Amino acid sequence: MVEISALVTESRFPPGFKYALMVLYFPIGVFLIVCRVLIALHTYMVVCLMPRAAARRQFVRGMFGVLGVHIWVEEDPSTISDTPRVLVSNNTSVLDHCVIDVVISHFVPYHSNVPKPLQWVLGYKDLVTGVCKENIPRDLRNFIQEHKIPLLIQPEGATTNGSGLLKFNPLAFELQLAVQPVSIHLSRLSFPCALSTMDSPRWTDVLWCFFAPVTVYKLKTHPLMVKNEEESVEDFAERVREVISTALTIERTDLTAADLAEHVKRLKSSPQTITRTKPMPSQPAGNYGNSGSCVDSLDSELRRMIQQVKDVLPQVPVIAVKKDLEITKDVDATITNILEGRVEYCEEEVKPVTSASSPTCVLDKDSTLFRASSFSRNPNDRHLSLEDRKRLMLETARLRYKEKHNVPFN
Repeated sequence: MVEISALVTESRFPPGFKYALMVLYFPIGVFLIVCRVLIALHTYMVVCLMPRAAARRQFVRGMFGVLGVHIWVEEDPSTISDTPRVLVSNNTSVLDHCVIDVVISHFVPYHSNVPKPLQWVLGYKDLVTGVCKENIPRDLRNFIQEHKIPLLIQPEGATTNGSGLLKFNPLAFELQLAVQPVSIHLSRLSFPCALSTMDSPRWTDVLWCFFAPVTVYKLKTHPLMVKNEEESVEDFAERVREVISTALTIERTDLTAADLAEHVKRLKSSPQTITRTKPMPSQPAGNYGNSGSCVDSLDSELRRMIQQVKDVLPQVPVIAVKKDLEITKDVDATITNILEGRVEYCEEEVKPVTSASSPTCVLDKDSTLFRASSFSRNPNDRHLSLEDRKRLMLETARLRYKEKHNVPFN
């Protein structure tokens, strides 16, 4: 059984590493970073002018070699198909989808941490038209069938060091389309430097990739897989996961991205007291309801702001909160936008939580508290009524927030 501590890398270099050797290599590494960043910028400008075709993929693959990223592909001839499908792979690094795109042209669901100038070149698409969780599979399926281009989904939801395979999020298997597994193995040969560490920013991972002399990606594409009629979505996801784990000769774990995020959170908060034992399966850090998988790959600051909004307004879906926070960059502004009706969303079911009595209990007794008692014919009266209700809603939200975070009441 793989322990959760074995799935994350805490440091770039292994324990006992002799840093004196790195001092000798450091000037060479810095020189490689400078040269490769300049080459990457020129490559970016050329790729912007090229259509998404085989010639572009071959050019990018050659430039990857110049940047020190070598790609070895073991492709099954039966996988060459124009059938609308979903690509499913394990998650090893920030460059996974770029490497897969060299073999199979595809799109990737929108990622908020990627700068907009890079989203088009890297194949990111905002494929979700609404904020209701129920509409996401429909939107993804319609895009794939319309454009005849595969969509890459990494259902683990978090990056690991390749020691084990996390449980898959069932979203990719709810699309009622053929699924093509792709297994990725990452190695640095004899260079003792991890490409990614726990909660490391994406841009630092890229720079460390440029720092290392060589990074090798081994890709293997597997035959298309289709869900059987009598098979559940969870069983289908587990069957696909078994194919990838067998190809990589790693163990399938019962851990999820939420468990990994909670473990990393505990490591960062109290590293001296963490015991290297497998924790019990738990819910995601924070009350994200059914939309927890939407925030698995977000940075810690955005995740913290989402949690603060969810503490006050638990019925609002995470995806709606995230989209508004990307615009406002402020928790109070997002809460105000939601309360004033400027954010559209479908309410999620909120499990009732019993707690000690507090000043907010009087305000939470009836959901009709914010409704006007009557409709006035006078526009001025209606405006005053709206302002009163808005003020009461904001005060309720503030009291909930103070109660949640044990802030003293004034």
